[in-house]
Amino acid sequence: MNDKITKTILETYNKFKSGKTINEIAIERKIKEVSIEDHLCKLYENNYDIEIEKLDYDYMTFLEIKLNLIYLF
Repeated sequence: MNDKITKTILETYNKFKSGKTINEIAIERKIKEVSIEDHLCKLYENNYDIEIEKLDYDYMTFLEIKLNLIYLF
């Protein structure tokens, strides 16, 4: 396992994969939504199955995220 993927990031991953939203995870874990987003980005960069289409963003934000991810790779 990659050393960048901590237990707390894996906890975010499991909650996201179970169908919880970023907001729900943040409230449940008592951390900021931006931290959850950071976790999901790290997971995506490490080839974890993160379906960005399921993120609750408006279309323009979704396109920006997708373009940034394409640029990274």
